[in-house]
Amino acid sequence: MKKQNQQRGLRPWKPGQSGNPAGRPIGARQKISEQLLADLAVVWEQQGESVLRRLALEDPCKLATIAYGLLPRDVFISIEQRAPGNLEPDESAILRRVIDLIQVNAKGAELGPVLETIENALRADQAKMIEQLVANPVANEAQ
Repeated sequence: MKKQNQQRGLRPWKPGQSGNPAGRPIGARQKISEQLLADLAVVWEQQGESVLRRLALEDPCKLATIAYGLLPRDVFISIEQRAPGNLEPDESAILRRVIDLIQVNAKGAELGPVLETIENALRADQAKMIEQLVANPVANEAQ
């Protein structure tokens, strides 16, 4: 229809002119919104807390829906539970076990030498594994 009017050289209205001069006055919708918010504020002051308490007991899902709808979108964040250092759960469990062993066996000793002893023991153990691999590569491939 608009295309046909343009082809005929007809324009619906001049800029700033309404197609319905008897229609809703400018700003009327905003006035309604403002009045609704003012009325809601009055009701909220009088009944808000009691309504929320009743909703929490009778329809907690509705209360959650309302709360969710009122939160600004920038509030939503992703919450992910991670161990310190972004360790996986099994790695965190191993670390917890090592810490427990150190605490039980250190018995008040300074941790520097204790950690050095653990590091040396691990290096020595790994060196033995490498020596075994070098000494008998065929047997180790079968495993």
